[in-house]
Amino acid sequence: MAATDDVATTVVAVNASHLPEATHAIPTALVDIAKRHELVIVCGRATDSFGSQQLIQAIRALLPRWRVTAALVDPPPLLTDTDVELVDALLNEGALAMAVTSAADPGPTAEALAIRLRADHALRLVYHPVEGAQLHDLAQPPTPLATSGAS
Repeated sequence: MAATDDVATTVVAVNASHLPEATHAIPTALVDIAKRHELVIVCGRATDSFGSQQLIQAIRALLPRWRVTAALVDPPPLLTDTDVELVDALLNEGALAMAVTSAADPGPTAEALAIRLRADHALRLVYHPVEGAQLHDLAQPPTPLATSGAS
């Protein structure tokens, strides 16, 4: 599988609904991870104008010499061995892989991929207009971020 002794593999779930308001913060955070780890981004399909294709374009603009490739994958329990093998092959070829799923919450798909790829880290990237992009452990349930005016 993708995990090796010298490079950590990280799977990051990105909620497509956060993309329109974080067109710079989310790609920048993902690029920072990609520079240190093999990276699989799991993104739900967006219904707005800024979705997975625009996220790929933003990452490619930040990493112009990198191969960034997307594959459509089914969410669990429909995630197939073929889906996992395709993502694994992309990683082994040195690509930054994006798995696009039809699920509203990409977390379960990211978790399933992380387990089956034997990833070192499984994270959720969330965005808040005040606090910016933040990484959370995918094993923890998503929690709403506090607002700056909350007491």
